[in-house]
Amino acid sequence: MNEQEAIYFDALSRDRAESADTLDKPSMRGVRTSVVEKYSDQAHFIYELLQNADDAGATSARFVLRDDELRFAHDGTRRFTVSNPATEDGDSQNGTLGDINAITSIASSNKTAESKIGKFGVGFKAVFQYTQTPSVYDPNFRFKIERFIVPVRIDADHSERQPEETLFVFPFDHPERHQAEAYDDIYDKLRSLAYPVLYLTNLKVVSFECSGQLGLYSKRVEKEIELSNTMAQLVTLSQANGGDQDDVLEDKIWLCTRTSEGGHTYSVGFLLSDDGKLESTNQPASCFFSTKEATGLNFLIHAPFLLTDSREGIKAGEQHNRDMIQLLAKLAADTLTCLKTLGLVDDRIFDIVPYDESKFGDVDSRNRISFKPFYTAMKEAMAREPLLPSSDGFVTAEYAYWASVPEIAAVFSNERLAALCDDENAKWVFTSFGRDERIRSNPRLAAYIDAITKDWYDHDDVIGYITEDFIEAQPVEWLHQFYKYVAEASSRIKLIRIKPVFLSQDGKAVPAFDDKDQAVLFLPTGDSSGYETVNSALLENEETAAFIKQLGITPPSLKDEIYNKLLPQYQDDVDINTGPHFKKFFQYYKECSQTEAKSFVALLKDCEFVLYRSVGESEQVYRGKADTLYFPQESLRQWFAYKPNTRFVEWEEYLNLVGLSNQEDLRSFLFALGVKDEPKIFSRELSEQDASQIKQTWPYSSRDWVRKWTEPYIDGCQEIIEHATSDDSFAACTMGRLSSPRMKLVWLFGE
Repeated sequence: MNEQEAIYFDALSRDRAESADTLDKPSMRGVRTSVVEKYSDQAHFIYELLQNADDAGATSARFVLRDDELRFAHDGTRRFTVSNPATEDGDSQNGTLGDINAITSIASSNKTAESKIGKFGVGFKAVFQYTQTPSVYDPNFRFKIERFIVPVRIDADHSERQPEETLFVFPFDHPERHQAEAYDDIYDKLRSLAYPVLYLTNLKVVSFECSGQLGLYSKRVEKEIELSNTMAQLVTLSQANGGDQDDVLEDKIWLCTRTSEGGHTYSVGFLLSDDGKLESTNQPASCFFSTKEATGLNFLIHAPFLLTDSREGIKAGEQHNRDMIQLLAKLAADTLTCLKTLGLVDDRIFDIVPYDESKFGDVDSRNRISFKPFYTAMKEAMAREPLLPSSDGFVTAEYAYWASVPEIAAVFSNERLAALCDDENAKWVFTSFGRDERIRSNPRLAAYIDAITKDWYDHDDVIGYITEDFIEAQPVEWLHQFYKYVAEASSRIKLIRIKPVFLSQDGKAVPAFDDKDQAVLFLPTGDSSGYETVNSALLENEETAAFIKQLGITPPSLKDEIYNKLLPQYQDDVDINTGPHFKKFFQYYKECSQTEAKSFVALLKDCEFVLYRSVGESEQVYRGKADTLYFPQESLRQWFAYKPNTRFVEWEEYLNLVGLSNQEDLRSFLFALGVKDEPKIFSRELSEQDASQIKQTWPYSSRDWVRKWTEPYIDGCQEIIEHATSDDSFAACTMGRLSSPRMKLVWLFGE
């Protein structure tokens, strides 16, 4: 030390001796204890020594633990200083307080910037848990501290100090702590330091030697990328804990760092697994070193927080700390894009991203710092940015779809999803796990993903959205995959029965059955004309062919032929040979159930397929609707003798067609279709004048707005009357005035 430094040092020694006298008083002894015992964990001073070494610009530091003492040395370039003890108050305020002044004080510090959080004086005092006479060997100063705060010169340098090193020696001479206890505490601490160099600016290597065992902590920057205003470093942290030298533990961490407008450096760190993926870690918040402030996050955070005196907690209610949390939260949210660029965002992202809002306290609490801003900022980023992982890239929330089970996304590619939902940008996200499983195992995560995606689809949805165009656009290879997927569950099989999911012989998408469960699609046969049959390419795959048969698709039956091939012909006015049709209609009528027969007959009634002859055209055969025809009984022929356009069914031809043994069934069939065996009774509306000529009063309802008069009449009756009264003079004098058939009958036969 130079002459001025010697003067200041001696003055400081005298000043501290006076203060020590005060501390030695019984009434003040608790002050010393409260300062020394601030830290709940033993040997916390190890961290204090490392931080001060980093502040001194050291790149490496070493510990040597002996049975009776601990030595600590670093290669820092900033040397110890001493300042005038008479001006300590001002020097402490403006940052010019000497290191020796600080290390021998109780509350004064030579660190004024918030980026140097912590007091050298208080932090260093933790060594007094184990020693009463710590010594410092610096190129400029050599001294020991006695009576807790009194610096005393040491004449000779320490033999173990390397050139340009600063060496600390802590003899285990505490009267209340045995040397063995001190050794064990420090030994355990040296072997279990938590990321001791990760957040330090200069210090890269920390080594220790314990009873012949060597240990090492080191930091190595493998890669460095600057993205916007963020510095991303891939850091390898190595740790050899003093055991087998081959047993070296390595942690790889992507450390993303920013500097605030106030010059404060803050970071978020993401641990990598052995396979290079993001891995969760529940480390407490750090302020250069680990605190005991649990964050509820699964990644590392570091900032120059204002800490409690014990350095274990972050002060709540401090605006500086709230500002740091907000900056860290935004950094964490922005870093998601950085991680995506680095190829680290996949379906395991929720091992990292906080999704359970209930884990975080109120941001306005003054009792405990809240880390909820991380949840808020990162959720907003997940919903806003293209961060949601798909099988072929990333997508924003507005185009993100989540499958209820992974199998759906595996079968329906992103391109097929886009076609189904008519959104060319649509993609499946989080395809390695499905919504159904997450609802059961982690409902909070399921709710979170629902909030950051557009929609979720289950089996009903994707099958429900299938259209003809969709199926026709698919290659046959995919259709085989699709049918295999459907065949795995009866519920899916039920869904596709009436969906157009099969290719027909001409490449059109058709369903297997209609909405009445009538077969629409058939297996091809020798004569498949008139039917929709399964495309032969589908039947070339054994699994698909088996599924098609399992679904109930068969070669066309008689019913199939009637419904799909014969009946459609009667919708057009074309020439049809109805004989073979009639025989098949009759056969099916006999075979089907009463319920089926009823609906079947209802369809046939609208078809003009029954052959008939008119009374006046005995040689010409026509086809018409059954309910316009009569059975060709002799009595009916006589009755309709004067109505030549009356239609009689070709009974004899049909009887020959189906055989005499089916005579009763044939009659029953024709009768069900509407063929009559007695004259039909019709009804016609009368004018009021005609009605009054028949009778004076007619029943009517008072609720009728308009009165109506109707009379029943028998088909063919009018023609009989007209024939019976065909005498010209009779007709002229009488029948001309009788306008209705009923009036004429009354005139002929009486009332």
